[in-house]
Amino acid sequence: MIDLKQIVSEASQAFERGELDKAFEMFNQVRNGGHNLKEQDLLSGNALEVSLNALVQIALTKRDFNLVIIFLKELVLLKPEILHYTNLLAKFYAQSGKWLDACDCYYAYLKISSTDPEAYFNLAYHLRKRGKFTEALKNYQKALDLNVRDPQEVLLNMAIIYSEDLQQELKAQQLLEQAIEIQPSYISALYNLANLYEQSGEREKTLALFMTILKYEPSNYSALARISDLKFFNDRNDPYIQKLKQASISSNIHPEEQADIYFALGKVLNDCGDYHQAFEAYTKGNACNKKIQPAYNHEKTREKFLQIKKSFNSEWFEKLPVISTKPVVFICGMFRSGSTLIEQILSAHSQVFAAGELDFFVRLEMQYLPSFPKEVQSLSVEQLKIFAGHYIDYLKSLGNKEKIITDKRPDNFIYLGLIKALFPNAKIIITKRNPLDNCLSVYFLRLASRMNYANEILDIAKFYSEQEKLMAHWKSLFPDSIHTIHYDRLIEQPASIIKSVLGFLDLEWEEKCVNFHENKNYVKTASVWQVRKPLYQSSSGRWRNYENNLAEVMQYFDSQNIQYK
Repeated sequence: MIDLKQIVSEASQAFERGELDKAFEMFNQVRNGGHNLKEQDLLSGNALEVSLNALVQIALTKRDFNLVIIFLKELVLLKPEILHYTNLLAKFYAQSGKWLDACDCYYAYLKISSTDPEAYFNLAYHLRKRGKFTEALKNYQKALDLNVRDPQEVLLNMAIIYSEDLQQELKAQQLLEQAIEIQPSYISALYNLANLYEQSGEREKTLALFMTILKYEPSNYSALARISDLKFFNDRNDPYIQKLKQASISSNIHPEEQADIYFALGKVLNDCGDYHQAFEAYTKGNACNKKIQPAYNHEKTREKFLQIKKSFNSEWFEKLPVISTKPVVFICGMFRSGSTLIEQILSAHSQVFAAGELDFFVRLEMQYLPSFPKEVQSLSVEQLKIFAGHYIDYLKSLGNKEKIITDKRPDNFIYLGLIKALFPNAKIIITKRNPLDNCLSVYFLRLASRMNYANEILDIAKFYSEQEKLMAHWKSLFPDSIHTIHYDRLIEQPASIIKSVLGFLDLEWEEKCVNFHENKNYVKTASVWQVRKPLYQSSSGRWRNYENNLAEVMQYFDSQNIQYK
C-alpha cells in the first residue's frame, strides 16, 4: 500500500522549500492513490484532503485556474459537508463569469445542509449576478428565516435588488430602514439610503445622511466627496473645499477614496470658476482611477467594433426569421450625451415607464457570449428566442405592462445589432452632444472599469470616434428605426425636439414632457440633480472654459473630420 503519510510529509517539505514542481508531483501521487482507497484506510487528518488543499495552493501560485477548479471540485466531492470548499469553488466559477456553475455549487451543498443560512445568503448573491432577482430574494429571505448572522447585511442586499434591479425603491427604503434599526451605525445601509434620497431629489435628507456617516466615520472620504454634488460652491475658501484638499493628501486614504475626493474637488473648483485647478484635480482623480482599473487598449476596442460591423451585416439580417414582435425602446449613445435628460422627458409622459439603465445585454455578453460578437452568427434561432424571452420576462418583472418601457443604458449602442435581431420592431433613440463637451463631461465623472477609456482625455476622444463609426453602421442598417437627438438643439428648441421624439414613438403631445423636472421619480445616474431643473444652457459650450487643456483632442478630432465648433 502507498505510504501516504511519508509522501505527504516529503511533499510538504518540498513545498516549503519552494520546489513547486516536485511538491505538485508528490501531492498528485497522493491524490491519485487516495482516490483508490476506502475512507477508513486514509490517515488521520485525511491525506487526500491535505494534498488537494496543497494542490489548490500550488495551482494558484502558478495561476492555473482550470486546475484550481478541478482540485476544488474534488475537495467538494470528498467533503461535501464543508461550506468553505463550496465557497471557494463558487468563487472561482464567479471569477470566470460562470454564475450558473457557482449557483449549482450551493444547490448541491444545500441538499445535504438545508438549514445553513450562510449558504442561502451566498446562493442569493450569485443568483442576483445571474439576473435571477426573484429567486435571489427568496433565498435571502430563507437566510433571514434561519436566523442568519448579521441580518442587516441580508436586508441591505435585498434592498439593492429592489432598488437597482426591480425599480421598487420604496420597498428598498423600508428594508434599509430595518437594517439601520438593527444597527444604527451600519454605514453601507446609511450610504444606500442616502443614494435613494438623492435619486428621488430629496437634497436635505441626502445631506443629513452623509453627515451622519461622517459622524460615525469622520474619515469616510466617499461620503465627504458626495457632499460636493449637493451644493453649489462659489467661494474658493469654503471650509468644505479645504477639507477636500486636506483629505486628498491624507496618508491613510485608499486609492478609490482618493479618486472620489479629487473628482469632488474638481466639481467644486469648477463651480468657483477656477478651471485650471479644476482640470488639475480631475486629472489627478483619473490618475488614481487608472491605478486600480485595467489598462485601456484602444486597438482592442477598435477591433471589437470592426468585428461587430462585420458580424451584423445586411445579408445576415435578411436570412434571419422574426424572433419577437414585441416593440421595445432603447435610449443609447455616449455616456454623458443627454440620455438621462431624454429618459426623464419621456418618463413624464403618461404612456411611458422609464426603467433606467438595465444591464441585461452586458450580463448576456458575460454569461453567454464571452467572445462577442464572434459567436453571434452561429447562434441558433432557438437560442435567439430564448434570449428574447429572458429580456421580455425581465421587463415584466418591472411591472407597468400597459406602458412603453424605455431601456436607457448608453453603451447598449454596442449591442444594437443583437437588439434588432431579437426585436426587429425595436425603436432606438440615439443621443448626441458637442464632442468636446461630451469628452469633458466623461473625463469629469468617475466611471467604472468597464469604461476605463475615461481615464485619459485623448482615449475618450478616440472612443468617441469609434462610437460614431459604429453608430453610422447601425443607421445604414436600420434607418427607419433610429431617431437621433442632439442635446444642444434640444435645449435651444425643446418643444419641437420633444414633439419629434414623441412622434417617433407614436405618442401624443403632453405638456408634462416639457415640465419633466417636476416629475416625482427616481433618477439613478450622475445627472440626477441636473434633470431636477428646467432646461438650461450652461453645459452647452462648457469646453471653452477648458480650451487650453483640449488642444490634443481638437487636433485628433480634426484628423477624424469630427466637427466640434
